[in-house]
Amino acid sequence: MFLAIAPTSHQRSQGEQVTGYGLKAPRSSRSPFSAYLGDPRITEGLDPAALDEELTERGTQILLGLLDWALAAATHQPPEHGPWHQVTPIDATDKFPDLLPDARWAARLLLADGPVPLQLRVHQHGDAGFGYSVRPGPEGVPPHIHHATLAMRHSSAPSLTAAMALAEHAGGEVAAGARHARSSDRRLLIPRPVPRDAEPHLAGLIAAAAPRDAVLDLYQVANSLRSLAHYWSTSSWDSPAQGHWQGEYGDEPGTLSARIGDDYVLAATRIGEAANTAPLNFPAYRRHLAAHQIAVDPFAETYLVAADALPGPAPLAARHQAGIAALQGCDSRALRRTDPRPGPPGEDITEIIRLFPAELDRLGAFFEHWSRQRETSEER
Repeated sequence: MFLAIAPTSHQRSQGEQVTGYGLKAPRSSRSPFSAYLGDPRITEGLDPAALDEELTERGTQILLGLLDWALAAATHQPPEHGPWHQVTPIDATDKFPDLLPDARWAARLLLADGPVPLQLRVHQHGDAGFGYSVRPGPEGVPPHIHHATLAMRHSSAPSLTAAMALAEHAGGEVAAGARHARSSDRRLLIPRPVPRDAEPHLAGLIAAAAPRDAVLDLYQVANSLRSLAHYWSTSSWDSPAQGHWQGEYGDEPGTLSARIGDDYVLAATRIGEAANTAPLNFPAYRRHLAAHQIAVDPFAETYLVAADALPGPAPLAARHQAGIAALQGCDSRALRRTDPRPGPPGEDITEIIRLFPAELDRLGAFFEHWSRQRETSEER
């Protein structure tokens, strides 16, 4: 669809230059948009051509948004004939995080090859009008994940019909990129297929996850431990046999691995899955990582497997000492060779492991020193 706006004969006779989208300005050396910016100091020192290009681009995006709305409205089915149904609001919206909407409508959009559908929502807040959002679930995800996951698209609309039309249009856009979309617990909405008897290796997992910075490493483990030592030094953690994730809704980290992984990149396991009761180096857990394209580097895995191995519940201090003992007893050079990525420049992992303190109260100073060391290396 194209929209053409032609200059009138009156505009041409007055020597006016007609710019994109019907805007007009006197012919001069100034940007054709400068007459619409009010105070000339706003454009002082700016290249007129660059200003013209930037505002033209903004106008293009506005026009495309209007065309999207027109197309969606033209093809939208009325609520009584479409997939929408009215539901009772039980949580707030992105625009009004402290208020329940006055009314809500929902529709379900299935994803090809995915166990988790998308939910399209339209809500009304009194005189504030209508809004819409797209998020995963509620089928296929725990309730707390459905509500905690930020809307993948959300905006407002002038009417109920327009909001439904725009929600359907936005849902189609989200569905088109759903293979790369994740819920708030970092699980892919469409997990990658992994054979049931597969035994993924660290190198392959890291190679698949590294382009998205989705590899949990020892540096991140140390940072999380520093925080735990400061705020949760007396906490106790279970072994994987009791479940990485626990509680009535599966929203409570039960192991040290789950707690540290939740701080960074690990996709949560769910109650009933084989991975939820498997150590991190077992095939069942690695298949879970492969399905969600996430990895744990060899040093982080060595530490966490040993720390989790103590029968639970066991205090943080005991689990940390077990993890450090395993790290300092391993062949660090052999472990490094299992990671296909180059190590951080100027960093000696063997020396870092040697200096890694077994005492919780020394973790803060150790991590600060490691962090400064990395910053110095990056500045060179």
